[in-house]
Amino acid sequence: MKSIWSQVLLSIGLVFVVVGSLRGQCPDITATSITTTSPAPNNCGATSCDLCEGGAIEIELEGQDLPNGGTIEWYYDSNPGFDPYAGQGTNTGNSTISTAAPNPCDICPTVEALFIDACNGTGGEPDNEFVVMTSGSGFDVDDLQIDLNDTNNGNNFCGVSGCNQDINIGASPCTFQTPNATLISNLQSSANCNNLNIIPLSPGGSVPPGGIVIVFMSSNVTIGYDLDALCQTGETIYILQNSCERGFGAFTNYDSNSTVNDIKTTSISINGCAGCSSIDFVYDKTDPALNLGNGTFAYLDATGNVVFDNGGCASPPVEDIQLPPSPSTIPPFNLNLDDTYCSSGPIYLTGIIDPPPSGGCPNEFTIELTLNLNCPDAGDDASIDICALPVDSYPFADLPSLLGGTPDAGGTWSDTDGTGVDLSDPANVDFTTISSGTYDFTYTVNQSGCQDMAIVTINFGQKGCTDPAYCEYNSSAVCDDGSCVTSTSDPGTCDDGDCTNGLETWDASTCACVSNPVTETLGCTDPAFCEYNSAATCDDGSCATSN
Repeated sequence: MKSIWSQVLLSIGLVFVVVGSLRGQCPDITATSITTTSPAPNNCGATSCDLCEGGAIEIELEGQDLPNGGTIEWYYDSNPGFDPYAGQGTNTGNSTISTAAPNPCDICPTVEALFIDACNGTGGEPDNEFVVMTSGSGFDVDDLQIDLNDTNNGNNFCGVSGCNQDINIGASPCTFQTPNATLISNLQSSANCNNLNIIPLSPGGSVPPGGIVIVFMSSNVTIGYDLDALCQTGETIYILQNSCERGFGAFTNYDSNSTVNDIKTTSISINGCAGCSSIDFVYDKTDPALNLGNGTFAYLDATGNVVFDNGGCASPPVEDIQLPPSPSTIPPFNLNLDDTYCSSGPIYLTGIIDPPPSGGCPNEFTIELTLNLNCPDAGDDASIDICALPVDSYPFADLPSLLGGTPDAGGTWSDTDGTGVDLSDPANVDFTTISSGTYDFTYTVNQSGCQDMAIVTINFGQKGCTDPAYCEYNSSAVCDDGSCVTSTSDPGTCDDGDCTNGLETWDASTCACVSNPVTETLGCTDPAFCEYNSAATCDDGSCATSN
């Protein structure tokens, strides 16, 4: 697809205007496939799905020229047509993009225009000539070679050796220098231009694929440039500058005197790329159409013919050069459909590119997927203990009231363990016939083919003391019958104080006092009696004769 950009103006009212994009293709999501792992129903069309809560979907995308290292950001909302680029919707995850850059030498740069009869500025016309190029699939600055017409080479009119030579060609060529700081500052100073879209490149640097390149042909540019209109389109402009100050023009102005050197050829090559050699731009200096004075340029029209024009120091229109698309790889995105996505109506899911498209490219979206998510709610599982024998406390149970959460009405109850109880009235179930044990009863809710279940577990067992802190504790008891009377803690009343029969202590396991063997030395412990035994620790009543 062809589109024209116009106009490159130098200072004193010079403005660059671009219509279209010289970059590669705009990012494009080309195909979408959806796989579901939801419980039945499992119905997905091209743009909508009928799904069940608890399932999942996997979305695979195909695309090209998506930002390498960027992401597909996925958003959902209850409103169709919502725009995440405008801050609408809720983010729910992303997938990382991988896009391989074109290989160098795959697509050659092109010379799109020469500013031949440049404006003088504060210096001379040779200071302000430039070339407008496209970068093809990219190249290293040091590999770019510019071969001027032979009559535009040589040291005439220049006191510095090599100042009028080709760039990066020959024994003593000119090379590239880091672009002049004042020039770059001027280029970046307008409302829409800045250090993000006006990029100076030095020797050792690289020009990315699909870019606009402006090569200033002298080290002594004397005009500031206003690139605001070009920057406003989102284009990135890469600036290169000759290291030599030219004493005469790199390009020959109109001359009606016909000579053998009327045809002027400027060639570019990329060193190391055999297929990108001698890319020529050719014009005839005697063509009367070139006789338009300062500000005259030559450009290639849509058919490849050289056209001359003068826009008051404006550069020519340049054809929009599109790169072949580069395939992008995007890993599948998996979305688990939990109750977060349950609502009273459908939800809408779409993906966008981060960072967003630039360079005049429109915002790119995935398809908007409508998710009709059915979310039946059987409530939360519950458990209760009911005394079975004797049946005098809880012979009946209201099963629905035992469920947790907010269960939907209209479901069905089932006797999971086959107890045989009558469930015709789930709110008044008679359990008098149930023997001791643990039994499950299941509540099931169906909605548009989707199903949710909750289980009420009822424990039937003996009555008795259920508190292990009491001597009457019964580990088989389910319901406490008030029989917990005697605490297992030591009452402090076991020992009778008689050391001759040992020390009585409390046994919590039997809830009884137990006697321990005598460990004392028996005898008369009173020194006032003749029978006194100093080794005795327990008086055995043998003290009889007073001393």
